[in-house]
Amino acid sequence: MHPGPASPPPTVPKAISKASSMLLMALLMALILPLSAWAQSKREDPQKLWESQSAEGHRALRARRYVEAEAHFIKAVLTAKTGNLAGAYINSRSALGDALLGQHRYEEADAAFRSTLKLVRRQMPNRRSAIAHLRGRLAGAQMSRGNYKEAELLYLKSLAFYSRPEGGQPAQAAEIMRRLGKAYLALDRFRNAENFFRNSLAIKSRLDGPDSPPAAQVRLGLAIALKAMDRLAEAEGEVSLALPVMEKLPGGGQHFADALRIRGDIRLAQGRVAEAIALYRRSLAMLEKELEPTSLNLVSNLNNLALAYQKTNALEKSLALFERSLIILKGTLGVDHPRVAMAENNMAYILIQMKRYQDTEPRLLRAKRILESTVGKRDLLYAAVLDSLAVLYREQGLYGKAEALFKESLQIVESAVGPEHSALVESLGNYAELLKKTNRLEEAKILEHRAAAIREKNESR
Repeated sequence: MHPGPASPPPTVPKAISKASSMLLMALLMALILPLSAWAQSKREDPQKLWESQSAEGHRALRARRYVEAEAHFIKAVLTAKTGNLAGAYINSRSALGDALLGQHRYEEADAAFRSTLKLVRRQMPNRRSAIAHLRGRLAGAQMSRGNYKEAELLYLKSLAFYSRPEGGQPAQAAEIMRRLGKAYLALDRFRNAENFFRNSLAIKSRLDGPDSPPAAQVRLGLAIALKAMDRLAEAEGEVSLALPVMEKLPGGGQHFADALRIRGDIRLAQGRVAEAIALYRRSLAMLEKELEPTSLNLVSNLNNLALAYQKTNALEKSLALFERSLIILKGTLGVDHPRVAMAENNMAYILIQMKRYQDTEPRLLRAKRILESTVGKRDLLYAAVLDSLAVLYREQGLYGKAEALFKESLQIVESAVGPEHSALVESLGNYAELLKKTNRLEEAKILEHRAAAIREKNESR
């Protein structure tokens, strides 16, 4: 966004949340400049000073130096406010939210976006472009906090503006479509995700070229959606197109590592475990050279490598990786995030395999409660926790409780992805083991044959 004509800056709303109060206090404390610097700033043109501070902030933001970016944007907020640069003031507050988001300070980022959106809607209702932009940024904060349904609604409202003739911003529309695709992946609505990724890809290919980095980034999201629907050959095709683009991208190590990880996911789904492990290890090594050891961006690689080791029965290696992932997630997202729940589930499943049952049930029940209050009871993540609980009860001889959970889990998965999806294979096998233990051998054979047919179909793709 560009700053509008000079006008009195928006006033701060009287009623603000606790997080907003904390953010405002931090802003005020950080804005107490040394007297000499203040005197110098008074002699400079506010517009030029703001442009310089904002440019430095965005430069730091692009380089992922988020603490530095925060400092620049705090100064830019003060300059815009004292210089009566209303548009610049809104712009800098939004950018400050991005800097906080990059530091995983999600509550503060949420407060920054939400309070700024409230100011614009109340005092500059005709700035529809600014409203659409802020809705998109607030949606990103909701995604980070695991509030996927709220993110979906905010993205759709933002997209509605950018898709109108008055919006006239196809590049912005394409980016919101890409982010909507990610939201639908989190919501297990894979066909919706595919549609938005394809629409985004069409626009980005037209604007930037089909072999451009923006198009390659969308292709990776599309590959994830296709892999989730067991369309592995199509997913591999998209990754094959994205990989060489990301490999040549200056400073694009993280994007290339993501592409390697996604190819690893496809190999794992094809049963090519050794190849998947090699890809995951290469991807993780690249990220560990660039990121802090507690970076949230390491988690997907840690989890996927752990899952691959689990398939080779290297349980101690798998458990160590899951433990590292859980520590990062709790420290970054808090203890009630859906991703924390799944990390708990992953660790519990390994502990069951190692016959270490003592704290497994409390861990799984905690994960179940988190998911019930966040993603809901029809989500694939919730089904995965039910399946783990069922396996635990089966191993403890609690067959009635186990069978009820197996049935509920299978019903959720079938409703979400259909009766022939690879996500059913492990649950069908687990349920068949229960039937064998209760001497229901014919029923067990039916489930085993069904699982084998799905596996054969999947591996042939």
